[in-house]
Amino acid sequence: MRETYTEDAALYHNFPFFPGDPPYVALGHDEIIRHEKVIFAPENQGKIEAGEPFNFVATDDFIGFQIFVTSPNTGRWLLTDAWSLANGRIKTYYAMGYRLEPDGGGKQVP
Repeated sequence: MRETYTEDAALYHNFPFFPGDPPYVALGHDEIIRHEKVIFAPENQGKIEAGEPFNFVATDDFIGFQIFVTSPNTGRWLLTDAWSLANGRIKTYYAMGYRLEPDGGGKQVP
């Protein structure tokens, strides 16, 4: 984590495991770690299956891509990630999930 993100990194996302309306914002290493632990908790997404990234766009200071992810709890999603980079690390991370299909019996997310 500390090797991937700048110390003052920001994560903006729309994963529905937080109070209020998105976007949800995590600032700094500790908050980003806390948000990721909530997003990937067994009671939320659980153990996900991720496909291969596609629609890659990259420059020296930007990476963007999309990926299909399936969660046993919330179904199939299209994720769009956009990362602005500073010194080879993520400075700003935009993660947008769009639920394509709910699962067959797990927790339903609004």
